[in-house]
Amino acid sequence: DTSIFDLTENELIPFRKLACISNIKNQNYEITICKKTLETEDLYFGVISSLAIVFIALLIGFILINWWISKQLWKPFNKTINKLENYKISNSENIKFDKENIKEFNSLNNALNNMTEIVYNDYVQQKEFTENASHEIQTPLSVIQSKIDLLIQSKQLGDHEMTIIASIQQSVKRLSQLNKTLLLLVKIENNLFNNIQPIVLNKIIETSLLNLSDFTNNKNINITKNISNEVTIIINNSLCEILINNLLQNAIRYNFENGKLEIILNPYSLTIKNTGPKLKFPIESLFYRFNKDQQNTDSFGLGLSIVKSIIDLYKFKIEYNFINEKHEFKLTF
Repeated sequence: DTSIFDLTENELIPFRKLACISNIKNQNYEITICKKTLETEDLYFGVISSLAIVFIALLIGFILINWWISKQLWKPFNKTINKLENYKISNSENIKFDKENIKEFNSLNNALNNMTEIVYNDYVQQKEFTENASHEIQTPLSVIQSKIDLLIQSKQLGDHEMTIIASIQQSVKRLSQLNKTLLLLVKIENNLFNNIQPIVLNKIIETSLLNLSDFTNNKNINITKNISNEVTIIINNSLCEILINNLLQNAIRYNFENGKLEIILNPYSLTIKNTGPKLKFPIESLFYRFNKDQQNTDSFGLGLSIVKSIIDLYKFKIEYNFINEKHEFKLTF
């Protein structure tokens, strides 16, 4: 092993060198055989590099082919999952899963078809029962209310009887209001408020505050407003009034005496902040039906549930936070 300067490469290159003395025709000669070892190293490097490239190419090809085969094999399953994720039972239509060539996926789709059909039929029956029951209950409640009004006008009743009748009348009014509220929820979920139009939210807020002025004055609530001009949203007029009224009523009902109410309106959102005691139940159940502060007997616990139903109907978003001792509801259009 030695290094020899190569004029071609213009550098010292490692060689394998073999030298010997040989007598040829009575003349001694030194015979030297040299071979570059660099060619062998280059050969090793070339072979290893080629094998590495082939291995990497085969690995990438295997991954791509495996991905493509998996995608094709799981395509029916992903299609089924996508249908399930986008399905809403309140859309008034049942979901149907297609027949597939793969036996296992076809069995899954058949089972899902049977299950969703049962669930949908139960939902429709329950919805119809709730709607019909609410209508039917309202009629006898109105009759009872009218009879009580006539009975109160009688001069033959004493103070004790009048007290009992007044209590009955109050209970009937609460039951009638509860029935109307539940009927409203059914109508919202059935999407019976089809008439939508551009509504100027500023006017709805001002009207609602005017209607609730007696309540704010009784509690001496300080109202501050930061309202942009002419904020318009596309919604049913009646539902918009109900939405704003319920949010403001909630902010007033659960506010302190001498509390604060702040209304912030811009083209993208409506934020209502109010002082008040902390929630005594988990935030996750804030929009659940009949979820309320047990000490507040005047509320049915349906106001925010109606708000959530309207928001879901029009694909709005609402967020609740308790920041700086204030309850904050942010409605994003």
